[in-house]
Amino acid sequence: MVEMLRSEGWMEAQGQPNGGFFLDDTHALFEAITSVRAAGRTVVLIGVTWALVDAAKAWRSSGRPPITEGVHIAVTGGMKGRREEWVSERVRSALKEGFGCPTVAGEYGMTELLSQAWSLKGGLYHTPPWMRIRLRRTDDALSVNASGSTGGVDVIDLANLASCSFLSTQDLARPVASETEYIQAFELLGRFDRSEVRGCNLLVD
Repeated sequence: MVEMLRSEGWMEAQGQPNGGFFLDDTHALFEAITSVRAAGRTVVLIGVTWALVDAAKAWRSSGRPPITEGVHIAVTGGMKGRREEWVSERVRSALKEGFGCPTVAGEYGMTELLSQAWSLKGGLYHTPPWMRIRLRRTDDALSVNASGSTGGVDVIDLANLASCSFLSTQDLARPVASETEYIQAFELLGRFDRSEVRGCNLLVD
């Protein structure tokens, strides 16, 4: 996904950005971050939850200075079986404490979806116009949660041509406003207990 964004021009006007993919190599990641910041450019760091949490802990332990500005960190996915699942607020707190950044963004999607919802900060996600979220009751998968409280996430993604546009997930969320049955803004909270581990990032294992 990141490679596609870069190929479509999602980069700074100066040309190709420094960076790449850093699998289990925090030293190379930290060197890239330091190099980009030294050049006066903005760091964009996107990664799965467990990897970013580990990197944030390593950054702080290394004695490097906090990244208080010039960085955008976006978390995607969950712990993927590497450790117990954390609620979203705990993840954001760990990243802010480790890296010293003031905010943490997020991307919400999955292997089966062609669209993603994005959060700029605070765990509040917004979908594109062709994507909707419906929350179902946690005690009855066939009933819509009409109370405005926490519910299981059902996704309607009209970009999924020649595929399934309607998916029921094991994610938990709550609406941020009194919307209709199908919402476009929600707070992502975490996962159901003992839910199946899923994600396209598991393909690297």
